[in-house]
Amino acid sequence: MHTPVTCRSDYTYAQRPISIYWEEDWYLIDEISGEWNTPEEKVFRVQIENGRFFYLFYRKLSDDWEVKEE
Repeated sequence: MHTPVTCRSDYTYAQRPISIYWEEDWYLIDEISGEWNTPEEKVFRVQIENGRFFYLFYRKLSDDWEVKEE
């Protein structure tokens, strides 16, 4: 399976998500309305181009993403 999130990474990985793969299609992220870190992961709350909201979880140790619809 491919990574379900594309992101911008300038000085560190997973700096700013750009698009997500959901239900067999790619969607651009219109807005990042929240972002926070825990010791295990980086979390984003985003709104995609069709108005739906998602949480994106980047797990640092396993180097993978999880996408959950709000």
